[in-house]
Amino acid sequence: MALSEKKKRDIYNYYSENGFHHSTDAIVEKLEICHKTFFNRYGTKANSIEIAWNYWQNLCAEKWTSIMKNCNHS
Repeated sequence: MALSEKKKRDIYNYYSENGFHHSTDAIVEKLEICHKTFFNRYGTKANSIEIAWNYWQNLCAEKWTSIMKNCNHS
């Protein structure tokens, strides 16, 4: 089952606001989910970081694509 955009955005927002050096205890508390949900949803903390990283890359790609569409030389 693919992870929803909201769940990707949630973990991205957590890391962008709080950094990467927190325990899963802190993450689940802030996201208001239980440990079981965190691990079912993201697999591991390392995988959740990768999901957040990929989400950020997609945001950047969308931004550049939008900028280029509005450029006279595209």
